[in-house]
Amino acid sequence: EIAYLAKLEGADGTALFKPDFLAYLRALRLSLDVDAVPEGPAWDLYAGVGLFSLPLAGAFDKIVAVESSAAAANDLTQNAQRAGRAVDMQHLAADHFLAVQTEAPDFVLADPPRAGLGKTVVDHLTRLRPQRITIVSCDPATLARDLAGLLANSYAIERITLADLFPQTAHLETIVHL
Repeated sequence: EIAYLAKLEGADGTALFKPDFLAYLRALRLSLDVDAVPEGPAWDLYAGVGLFSLPLAGAFDKIVAVESSAAAANDLTQNAQRAGRAVDMQHLAADHFLAVQTEAPDFVLADPPRAGLGKTVVDHLTRLRPQRITIVSCDPATLARDLAGLLANSYAIERITLADLFPQTAHLETIVHL
């Protein structure tokens, strides 16, 4: 999995990756433990170029990748084809995608931008009630805000993993499993 993920590309050169990309992938792979998640459908919100969609596609019956950026959505589609993975690409903002959903998948992974999920996405997730949610966050303040809304609606934190990709700074990637 890591070998082909390290080759993910942005056709227009705009994809942003962390400085120690392979270490980041190893930490996330260990934290996600995709072999332990139930089979069935899964959603990857804020999917980018497919960093999580591609490994999840091997663990679930169906993976829906939701990405608002046209360039990233195009890159994800190309990366999935190169990797031989079936991914249902939805070029929409996460809140618009969630607004029209009536059934929850078994698993939702969200890797939002620094602004976090926001109230609308949190409200949609609590309405849909997926069995498991994993949030990958680069901002502790927005993560705390988003978790408050989810925890107030019967979700509980199962596990938290921190990845220090920018040593000697305040920036940490936080992976929270609900």
